[in-house]
Amino acid sequence: MSSAQCIQHIKDTIGENLDGHEIPNLQIKVSPPRTPKAISETYWMIGIPVNLYGETHCNINGGNIIYPWDWEISEGISVSFPQLAVLDLMP
Repeated sequence: MSSAQCIQHIKDTIGENLDGHEIPNLQIKVSPPRTPKAISETYWMIGIPVNLYGETHCNINGGNIIYPWDWEISEGISVSFPQLAVLDLMP
């Protein structure tokens, strides 16, 4: 998903008028891509889909965490993520 697609997805989800949102001063900020040096020095994590309150629901996507896009980890090198059952994350 490109940054423009991501911004549009956010606006489609919460509405075009960010000034009217319950979170004060809500803004969408696009950060530039990290440098190869920064990438090589950091851990990779995958986000868990949540709503705007940080809540998850085990019935979403059949109880699976799904990251449908390939993740570019280096120039021209991408990896895909397998589905992960939400229940597998429970202690």
